Amino acid sequence: MPVKAWADKLLRALGEEVVKTEPEALESRSADESGLGPFLPEAVVLARNSEDVSVALRIAHEERVPVYPRGAGTGLTGGALAVLGGICLDTSRMNRILEIDPENLIAVVEPGVITAELQKEAEAENLFYPPDPASLENCSLGGNIAENAGGPRALKYGLTAHYVLGLELVLPGGEAVWLGRRTKKGVTGYEMALAVVGSEGTLGVITKAILRLIPKPRAVVTAMAFFPEEQDACRAVSRMIGEGILPRVMELVDREGVSVIRRSVGFALPEGTMLLLETDGTEEGAWTDMERAAEFAEGHGASQVVVAQDEKRARELWSARRSLAEALPGSADDDVCVPRSAIPEAVSRIREETGGLGSEVVIFGHAGDGNLHFKIKQDDPERLRLTREAIYRIALQLGGSLTGEHGVGLLKKDYISWELPSLSLQLQKKLKSAFDPAGIMNPGKFL
Repeated sequence: MPVKAWADKLLRALGEEVVKTEPEALESRSADESGLGPFLPEAVVLARNSEDVSVALRIAHEERVPVYPRGAGTGLTGGALAVLGGICLDTSRMNRILEIDPENLIAVVEPGVITAELQKEAEAENLFYPPDPASLENCSLGGNIAENAGGPRALKYGLTAHYVLGLELVLPGGEAVWLGRRTKKGVTGYEMALAVVGSEGTLGVITKAILRLIPKPRAVVTAMAFFPEEQDACRAVSRMIGEGILPRVMELVDREGVSVIRRSVGFALPEGTMLLLETDGTEEGAWTDMERAAEFAEGHGASQVVVAQDEKRARELWSARRSLAEALPGSADDDVCVPRSAIPEAVSRIREETGGLGSEVVIFGHAGDGNLHFKIKQDDPERLRLTREAIYRIALQLGGSLTGEHGVGLLKKDYISWELPSLSLQLQKKLKSAFDPAGIMNPGKFL
């Protein structure tokens, strides 16, 4: 297939090392972890630095070519898929940690840095970068920022947005602009950097980020509490926090999820619905908090609490939790968010309504902040759609949101108006137009 004129222009400007049009390069970036697609881009730009990104966006703007920023491809809603062809702008080569500053508690990174790598380097300096999405060993920080990723520790420490101080953003047209700052405080003008967090690649391409670090907790204690009755586990989530017990992690895995884990890992687990709990702080403080959490769980229906006595056992418990995604191949992923106090009703109603559609739904996720995740086993596409819609409707009726951290992307774009009023959507579209007047950034998705 002949190379389009705009792709030839890219090749002349950036060279064959950066611009790829071979079928293998296009196919390898035609999908993500969502199961949607594939959608083939017409060219791939393997950016090495901000200058490569600027050149690519300038040409794309001049030629009115769609641009789809892509990190590690671990997204679950199709946010990076090239639904209209055009350019896949891959930032995975831009993977340097440029600075870790212990005195000012910041890191400066490129977007292709893998999340776990920053955490490892920060901990070597006795510092801590809390956001921990499930794919942290594979996902990149640029994608985390674009999706405002969370993870289990968001209960105590918050989302990616709480750690973004500043960004270098390349705008459509090729201009680079710094948004935000290096300091913890600063109220000069709008918080423009935070407008980019969660924007899903629709405003520009992140090429550097200034991230906030915190001191590393001295001790971490991990445990699993098992409840014979699912509703007891669900009610324990909000009630524990209401009693002033704030673990850094409170993960829910339903009975079927626990059964799946038991079949996939190398050690036995009790039956029942599980809450994975983790506390941190000083050595004494972390253990005291876990003792309170364990006593509370046992007093509210838990039949057994398994506390890891060392780091090796803690890793095993986390391995069990993280194995769930891989242990259910062929199932569809989704997430919603509800108020913590609404979790019991949400779970009960989801069971009833999705069961009526003949769908098997495994419920798990970050219950401590109301972020419920699902593995949906349903082979019929229409029934899968109806299952998703039932879950979305329940979440919204209970005062929740369509998504807690997976994002909108391609999967949920048709449901945004279910949650956001028309005036809010109009304001967001005006913001999008201010950044991207030609509409070339990630078209066919969010907004």
